[in-house]
Amino acid sequence: MRTLASLLLVGCCTSVYADSLPRFLNSNDSINNLPQPNLPVDAYRPATPQLQLPEQPTAPQGQQPLMMGTKVTVRQVQIEGGTVYPLEELAAIYQPLIGHEASFGQLIEATRNITRRYQNDGYLLSYAFMPQQNFDQGVLRVVLVEGYIRDYQLQGDIGPVSAYLDKLVSKLKAERPLTRKTFERYTTLMSKVPGSPCRR
Repeated sequence: MRTLASLLLVGCCTSVYADSLPRFLNSNDSINNLPQPNLPVDAYRPATPQLQLPEQPTAPQGQQPLMMGTKVTVRQVQIEGGTVYPLEELAAIYQPLIGHEASFGQLIEATRNITRRYQNDGYLLSYAFMPQQNFDQGVLRVVLVEGYIRDYQLQGDIGPVSAYLDKLVSKLKAERPLTRKTFERYTTLMSKVPGSPCRR
């Protein structure tokens, strides 16, 4: 009789234990067990960076903007700026179009080839563009922009590590034009600094 009573008592204890399992162990209710955010949804969205772009010049009054299919005859290419590539080498990209009637779209595509070359060679802030022009006397103007970091702003007080971040940023500022390799190297180092605003 004593053995039977102890077995019944053990059976009751196991059923009581089975009923008191925590909710997080119930795999069928996993959606309701996820942690709930304690801030509004907008607080989790990254801040939109404020980017200042130069205003694009508009066509002078009375002059219509050129369309992609507009035909122009190019007799000479004038390339301004640039230190990475020899200008004669870049002008050779336009050679098949010189002396012939070419569409404005073909000129844009040739200019994009220079930008692609910059990008493929790792110059992530560098590009070529054709400023507003009317192709007087068959001259095509192309401007090369070789980007670099001129300045930076650190927001908030992060303590003594700010001197180390200044040192890393000075390495970024020193390279002109800036390459993707250098940018990724130093921003990765910045992201590993405790308290850094670059931390992911």
